[in-house]
Amino acid sequence: MKFFWMAACILSASFAPSAVCAQDPRVETKDTDNDGKVDQWITWDGKKPVHFENDRNRDGKADVWGDYQYTPAEGGKENAFAFVSADRNHDGKKDFWRRERNHLILQEWGDLNFDEKTDLWILYTEDGRKKWAVMDKNFDGTPDLWSFYGEKGEGRTDPNMPGILQPIAIDVDEDFDGKSDRLAGPMPKERPPLEERPEGHGADPSHGSQRP
Repeated sequence: MKFFWMAACILSASFAPSAVCAQDPRVETKDTDNDGKVDQWITWDGKKPVHFENDRNRDGKADVWGDYQYTPAEGGKENAFAFVSADRNHDGKKDFWRRERNHLILQEWGDLNFDEKTDLWILYTEDGRKKWAVMDKNFDGTPDLWSFYGEKGEGRTDPNMPGILQPIAIDVDEDFDGKSDRLAGPMPKERPPLEERPEGHGADPSHGSQRP
């Protein structure tokens, strides 16, 4: 199950906007590791961030991109949606995507073998707990491992893997013939639909950065 916790951690480097020196009324920058080079860019619309870019490997090129969208919510409040994408292996192509609402993860997509096709889907509960993790282990375009963490994302613990939430049920197609070979735990009869990843969000590495 290591792919699941690895995938949850690959974007753990901070990409929340935090700015210190202004170059433009709408764009602010930060040198997060104090090496004398800017590695974070945030675009603001008034007091709200609307776009950000991070350079995680400090090569002068952004490899994490994010866009914010705001919608009205009940009680006069506001929902802040974030759409984040990343280039984890720094080859100029996106390979991980995340959708958030009010800083809680809603869904993630991953390209684990960097072939520009989705082979990892992670779905979360309304309060940001992992509910489903689905993987295409042999990269043939068909999911063959379904892991269920419970309706409330409660999961289970394993003393051999402390700190890592384990699924309460799994369904595995071990020989990749489209049929279940190993089913363990209380797996729901209906599986969630696997949505397409949000291609349109964040700067496109192939077309350069959106920052000034």
